[in-house]
Amino acid sequence: MEKERFKMTKREVMNAILKAQIEGLNGEDVEGIKTFAENELAKMDAANAKRKSKPTKAQVENAPLIKKLVEEVLTEEPQTAAEVAEVLGVTPAKVASLMRTVIANGDGHKQEVKVKGKGKRVGYTL
Repeated sequence: MEKERFKMTKREVMNAILKAQIEGLNGEDVEGIKTFAENELAKMDAANAKRKSKPTKAQVENAPLIKKLVEEVLTEEPQTAAEVAEVLGVTPAKVASLMRTVIANGDGHKQEVKVKGKGKRVGYTL
């Protein structure tokens, strides 16, 4: 019977080292280990901050679509995702994803609209 493996991230290991009461080592060794853990955590924080400051590949690809959506496609009249998708040449699911970004930026709104023969759908406006 194989034992279940315990997994920890590098950040969890470093935090555990900082919190641990390390026995059997002299004071210099313990301080050296804790200093190493602090430095590793600082490096991870810096790498995370750098990664967050750069746009992702998807964000770069979506930027022109979002610009066209806001500047040319959306109006004060509600449009469904399918209608917008035809104009942009993408799928309705992609339009919904793009519109979440547009709405989060405060450039658009969504509301329920009645579509004849299809019931209620989400409509997007400026």
